[in-house]
Amino acid sequence: MTKQVTGFRMFRILTMDWRQLLEEEEIPSTKAGRHRRVKPDDLHEYANRRHRLNMELFASLAEDEDPLATADNPLIRKKEA
Repeated sequence: MTKQVTGFRMFRILTMDWRQLLEEEEIPSTKAGRHRRVKPDDLHEYANRRHRLNMELFASLAEDEDPLATADNPLIRKKEA
C-alpha cells in the first residue's frame, strides 16, 4: 500500500531541483512567458511515483540486512546471565 504524498511533503520534493525536473519533463508542464504551469494531478502523480520508488529501494535494502549481525539491535533480546 502506498501513502499519498500531499501538502508540504510534495512542496519539498519539488524544491529539491524543480527546474531540472520540469526541463527534463519528469513533471509535465507548459510555459507561459517566463513562467511554468504545472497541473496539480501531474504533481501528485510524480510525488506518488517517487514515493513508490523510495519504498521499493528501502525494501530491497531491508532484504539485504541481517538483524543478527547488528551487535546493538534493540529488537533482539539478550539472554541474561
